[in-house]
Amino acid sequence: MNALGRFSIRTRLYFATTFSLVLLVIIGGMGFMALDRTRGTLETLFSQRVQTLTDMSDLRTSLGDLRRAEKDIIINFNNTVEVAALRESWGKTLAALRKSLADVRQVQAGDPAFVAAHHLMRFVGLALLIPVIARIFFPPPATGQAASQAEIDQTEPKD
Repeated sequence: MNALGRFSIRTRLYFATTFSLVLLVIIGGMGFMALDRTRGTLETLFSQRVQTLTDMSDLRTSLGDLRRAEKDIIINFNNTVEVAALRESWGKTLAALRKSLADVRQVQAGDPAFVAAHHLMRFVGLALLIPVIARIFFPPPATGQAASQAEIDQTEPKD
């Protein structure tokens, strides 16, 4: 307090005002730098992630169109002229779908997170499919035993 007590009130007010302005400029500069860094991050995020999501949504839409064309071909199997037109549009849609898929893969090939997610999704898809296939070909023993017991109960004569 002795150090500030030597100065007049006028000098102390100038010092406090200058100190407040310096802090305001420092905080403003830090905020501006953070805003610039955030803008760069958002540009990167949008160009990589959001664009990929948009492309994947377009791929899903194209796949839906492809499925619809297949169903239309099946429904209109008697009308050969319409089936020929539908097959042509199906081929064009399939070619566009493959091209779009190749473009998305090429854009995201350098992103290790995308590549890892792609392999993980393929593995998880396979891992989810294996139990379904196993249940189809190898029914659980409890189900087989219950069915056998039900057959035995039906064939036994009742007293």
